[in-house]
Amino acid sequence: MGSLVSALGPVLQVGSALGTVASVVQPFIKNAQSQSHAKASGEQEIQALAQNVSLQKEQNRLASLQAEDTRRLALKRAMSRQKALFGARGTGDLSGSSEAVLLGQFQESDAERIARERSDALRDKALDQSLSQRRQSNLLEQEQQRQKNLLSSLSDLL
Repeated sequence: MGSLVSALGPVLQVGSALGTVASVVQPFIKNAQSQSHAKASGEQEIQALAQNVSLQKEQNRLASLQAEDTRRLALKRAMSRQKALFGARGTGDLSGSSEAVLLGQFQESDAERIARERSDALRDKALDQSLSQRRQSNLLEQEQQRQKNLLSSLSDLL
């Protein structure tokens, strides 16, 4: 019986040491789990935002194509109407002044197209910047949470 008690002593010490190790490791395990959860949540948020940005860009592109078709059709109508007016007045569409008027209409329409393209590019750039800023913010939040959890784990040990 004495040998059994003497054999149980070291086993109990090992068990006690394992319990102490488990209590020390426990906060770090919780920390790792919460970091993993926060990272997954942040990645899902960024992925959803990226999909929304992509969808918005596609909608902008389709609207731009429609606006370009409308612009071309309006230019074609305006030029046809102007040519008809020149013909009705007896001035040919090859005279200098009529050519200048038609060229002016074309240039005006082209300037509208360029302005719209610039506006579309700015809109797309703003969407890209919004996504990029959110990604950076998400990384910062994750790092802050990691640091907070680490400090909390260390304070639990003390």
